[in-house]
Parts: sequence; C-alpha cells; structure tokens
Amino acid sequence: MSESAAWNKQHEKYTHAGWIGKPTLFGEWALQYFPSKGKVLDAGCGQAQDTKLFASKGYDVVAADFADVALNFAREKMPDELKERVEFQQINLSEPLPFEDCSFDVVY
Repeated sequence: MSESAAWNKQHEKYTHAGWIGKPTLFGEWALQYFPSKGKVLDAGCGQAQDTKLFASKGYDVVAADFADVALNFAREKMPDELKERVEFQQINLSEPLPFEDCSFDVVY
C-alpha cells in the first residue's frame, strides 16, 4: 500500500471519531504564542480541526496535508463563515514547500 493510500485509509477511519471535530489541546495551548493577527500555515492539518480554531480566531490559514481524503473531509466540514479565511493545499511535507520565504506569521 502506498503512503498516500495508507493515510487516506486512516482518515476514512478518523472521520467517525468523536474527537475529529474538536480542536486539539495543543492547538488551543499554542494560540497563546501566536501574534494577535496574521497568516498561519497549518502543516499536516489532517481534517483541519485546528485550522478551524485558528480561522475562528481571525487568522488566515493555509491548511496543508498530504492526504487528499483528509483535505476533502476538511473542506466539507469547514463552516461557511470561515471558508474565506482558509485555503486548502495538498502538499508533501517531505519536499520543499511551495511558498516564498516569510509568507507566514506562524508555521504550525
């Protein structure tokens, strides 16, 4: 099984877990170190539960993940009022990132 297929299979399983719609404790804790506003790269966002938290606090977020299934679930679950703050990108984090230097205020 390819790495991509393995992650997609995991996310199919995760989508039914009770915790998948809630922000992580780490995401909630990390917010105290964020600037008061800015642009966040959520690297390895999964189904974007922390992306949703950051967007709800006023940040513009690029939600990046390797698994296309995770990104599809994340898009479907993103509340309409937050969609303008979030951009989804499928990115392999083991390769160079496709962003200019200093594109983000926070890399999470």
